[in-house]
Amino acid sequence: MRRFIWDLHYRAPLTTARGYPISAVPHATPQGPEGPLAVAGSYRVRLTVGGKRLETALTLKPDPRVRLAAAALQDQLRLATKLADLLSTSSRALLTASSEHEQLKALATTGATAEVVQRYVARLSALVGSAEKDEDQHEGTTKLTLTDVHSQIDTLYTEVNRADAAPTAVQLSTSVAAEAALSGLLRTWQQLQADLPSLNGRLRAGKFLQIRPELPPPRDLNAADKD
Repeated sequence: MRRFIWDLHYRAPLTTARGYPISAVPHATPQGPEGPLAVAGSYRVRLTVGGKRLETALTLKPDPRVRLAAAALQDQLRLATKLADLLSTSSRALLTASSEHEQLKALATTGATAEVVQRYVARLSALVGSAEKDEDQHEGTTKLTLTDVHSQIDTLYTEVNRADAAPTAVQLSTSVAAEAALSGLLRTWQQLQADLPSLNGRLRAGKFLQIRPELPPPRDLNAADKD
C-alpha cells in the first residue's frame, strides 16, 4: 500500500506530436519523447501539504548491469538536456507558425490586403518548409528549414537517450551544428513575428479577423498523440 514508483525522468520536452513506440504496453508505457533520465546521486524529495513542507533524502543508485563511468552518464545528461531545450524551442516556433498559417488560410481577403497576407504566408512557408524542397541552383545545396532542423534535433535527442552511453563525437558535433542552424532560423522567425502587428493592423482596417499566435494549431488527426 505504501509502494511508490518514481518517474526518474526530468520534464519532457515540448514536441509537435507525442506518441507511443511500437513495443508499447497498454496502460504501462508513457508517451514519448520522455525527459532526460536522472543519473545516480543524492536528491531531495519534497512534499507540501496544507502549507507544511516535508523533505527527505533520496539516493538514486546506478543500475548494477551498466558498467559505465559516472562522468560518461553526466555527459549524456548534459547533452540530452541541451537537446531537450532545443527541441522545445523549435517545437514552440513550429506550433505557433502552424497556428498562424491556418488562421491566414481561413481569411477571405481581397485586393491590397490579400497581397499583404500572401507575402506574409510566403515568408512563413519559406521558413517552416514543406514536403517539396526548394533547391538553390546557384550553390547546389538545399536550404534548411525550421522543419528540417526540428527533425534533426528530434532524431538526435532520441539517439542520445537510446542507451546508457557517453555521447559520441558525431552526436556532439551534430548537436552544435543543429543549435547554430536553429539560432539562425529563429532570428528569421523573430523578424517575422515583429511584422505581425503591422499585418494585424492591415487586417483590422479591412474588418478582418486578426491573427492570434497564442491560439493552438488544429490537431493533426494523423499524429499518434492519443492517450
